[in-house]
Amino acid sequence: MTRVGAARYEPPTDGRREDVSLRQACTDWKLDKTQVARFFALSREYTEQEAPQRYAQFYDLPCTIEGQLQAEGLNWVFRINAAATATWESGDKTRSWGCAAKGCTSLVLMMPDDQAP
Repeated sequence: MTRVGAARYEPPTDGRREDVSLRQACTDWKLDKTQVARFFALSREYTEQEAPQRYAQFYDLPCTIEGQLQAEGLNWVFRINAAATATWESGDKTRSWGCAAKGCTSLVLMMPDDQAP
């Protein structure tokens, strides 16, 4: 982990009312480098073919934490969604992650309905 930014809330742009409590929860959500590393250690990587399964299992919140990491000889930009999903991007490569492990409960704002042991 080389950098972890502050959580960023993205208000709705489609005319829906903003959820003030979600905005506050997002503002209060913080992860340090150790917690980000733990999130990815507990997460499962989803292949491109498994992406529909990932999106069916997890929610999506308008709140993300972005940062940078180094892995496999590459520099990656990561984005962790407050609903327990994440991506890594490096050039034209994208990797997708999701964490359903109970250990991620304290690291995100919303877990999937069916959590793994």
